[in-house]
Amino acid sequence: MECPCKRQTEIYKSIGPDIEQSIIIDFPVMIKSNTSSGKRIVTLEASNELVDGEGDVILQKALMDSADTFIKTGHMDIDHLSEIGLSMGIENPSKYIVGIPLEVFDMGEHRTGVKAEIFQNPDGSSDPDKYQYDMLWHSLQLNPPVRWRASIYGFPKSGMVKDCSKVTCNSDATRFLVEGLDWRSLAFTKNPMNDHIKHAAKIVTAKSYADAYRQQNDEWDDILACSLLYLLIN
Repeated sequence: MECPCKRQTEIYKSIGPDIEQSIIIDFPVMIKSNTSSGKRIVTLEASNELVDGEGDVILQKALMDSADTFIKTGHMDIDHLSEIGLSMGIENPSKYIVGIPLEVFDMGEHRTGVKAEIFQNPDGSSDPDKYQYDMLWHSLQLNPPVRWRASIYGFPKSGMVKDCSKVTCNSDATRFLVEGLDWRSLAFTKNPMNDHIKHAAKIVTAKSYADAYRQQNDEWDDILACSLLYLLIN
């Protein structure tokens, strides 16, 4: 593999700075890791069609239709900081890019899986305190491994987010149904901001996520109201 810092920079140049219209979708998952032909490989469930506590659903088709683009241009990162870090004043947000997707596959029962390669230094050295990709990999080798969660970052496609309180939706969703998404990245997160936002919804705007991340040491219930996708569809 080429030098991770070079790959991180190349990926970061393709990231759009505007987070106003993007959303983040969080899922509790089991992540499996192994070494194959000297490469660090992880597999995980990236999504399902279960209804969350707020009545939101993202269709598997929304991700599968965007899978090719995600594999070609997308990336894996930590806590979405490669996407939202610039707006938060974080220096060098590209350092949070930890890998690239290799495959998106149907796991059955409306579940979507992702296989990805995690970066490593060309000389084989590892420094979890310095590199985010080494930190992630080291955490997955512990016994038991650190419990990470998968969190999708993308932009809803025009006219493909339905408010099921206003129109009939062909699903179990009672609030928002996401039918189309421009899938940009997938984050590993241990403490999803979604859990700290009032009502702990699965789908939040990236702006709300960033605001919550900035104030994570404050009282979360006072941070945000949970209208979440309202601006995206009205």
